[in-house]
Amino acid sequence: MDPVLRNAQFENISELRKDYSQRGLPVLSVDTKKKEFLGGLYRDGQLYSHDGKPLKRYDHDFPYLAEGKLVPHGIYDINANEGFVTIGTSAETPAFVAGCLSRWWAFRGRYDYPDAGEVLILLDSGGANAARSIQFKHELLKLAAHTGLKFRVAHYPPYCSKWNPIEHRFFPHVQRSIQGICLDSAETMKRCINERATTKTGLKSRAYILDKEFERGIKETHPLPEGFPLERKAKLPKWNYQCHPSNYYEKLN
Repeated sequence: MDPVLRNAQFENISELRKDYSQRGLPVLSVDTKKKEFLGGLYRDGQLYSHDGKPLKRYDHDFPYLAEGKLVPHGIYDINANEGFVTIGTSAETPAFVAGCLSRWWAFRGRYDYPDAGEVLILLDSGGANAARSIQFKHELLKLAAHTGLKFRVAHYPPYCSKWNPIEHRFFPHVQRSIQGICLDSAETMKRCINERATTKTGLKSRAYILDKEFERGIKETHPLPEGFPLERKAKLPKWNYQCHPSNYYEKLN
């Protein structure tokens, strides 16, 4: 990784955050947290039991011992200091990430920012929302068409995801809220986040469950066609682009 390009992207993100904040537009730091296994597995942390007796649990958290898996996806509204967690019960895919953004807009965004026509999204460069993922761009463009919003995307350079604000301003509190808890269901995780992932300095958190199956392994390998409603920015285009609402997908059907 060229350190000059990396530094240029950090400066670019700083300018974008300032611009969108001054205009009263949402600035979202987005990422998927570590998957959590269901069942009586080992978990870090300590709790008091109701009857004062120790709880019997496995001393490891091997996947084959688990009764299921939860995929907590986080959206942190930097300006409002609010966290939004979607607890998936299937898999982390581009469609899942787009679905989480859609739920944030339906449950929070359109009420908190009724006049917003644009949203700034800060992402890392890997995973289901990878900077090189064509499938993620398709899903984000479908969301833009559905909501009528312009999604301005800025990816942090590779190996720099820990500078994404959600990593140090929201996820530690989510982890604290479930520390030591036996996660026997998605409802338990939702309740813990809603009740405990807050701070005295004003952080608010809400969690929702997305009980939907997402197909794994879908990959779009064809290059983006001409007329595609995605605008690559002149400055560091592989990390910076904007998804415009359009009827592109309606024409395909």
